[in-house]
Amino acid sequence: MKKLWMYMILVISIIFMLGACTKNEANSGNNTNSTNDTAVEASANNAGDGEEMKIYDDDSKIVSEGDNCALSQYGSEDTGSGYKFTLGDFSGGKTIYHLNAKADSTVDVKFDCKTESGKFKCVFIGTDNKITNIVEQNGNGNLSLKLAKGENRIKIVGLSAKVELTVDVKNQDSNVEIECIN
Repeated sequence: MKKLWMYMILVISIIFMLGACTKNEANSGNNTNSTNDTAVEASANNAGDGEEMKIYDDDSKIVSEGDNCALSQYGSEDTGSGYKFTLGDFSGGKTIYHLNAKADSTVDVKFDCKTESGKFKCVFIGTDNKITNIVEQNGNGNLSLKLAKGENRIKIVGLSAKVELTVDVKNQDSNVEIECIN
């Protein structure tokens, strides 16, 4: 009975974590979970309302506060130094980091992106809603991002993308609260 309650809590937690993205017909046989890993498989049939297909090239939709995405697979894993995201048939936009700067600051971002199909980019959105590409399609590296005081974000944007992305965000000082939305 205790295992059943734990399983139910786990399922509800996953649903809340992925609430911003739409999925249909979850395949419970493919769900896996441990303390550091979350993976969800879902059917790609009618996965979204179609609006998520219009986001990739529309900066006004990318900078919007809300997330709107559809996908057939989502996984996130705490790597100890950052997070690894695995996405299948991902279309739309999803915020993966909130960077709340108490004062003008700088963070270091280390990334590794492998896009197998579709279009994909990871972007930084400043308090002024200016978009800076971190990586598009494939690449790895390090960069420093200057943050203005306030709420800054890192968002992933895709169009029918199958991708594996690892991102590690580090403070250069203690003025930034970093929250991963995995």
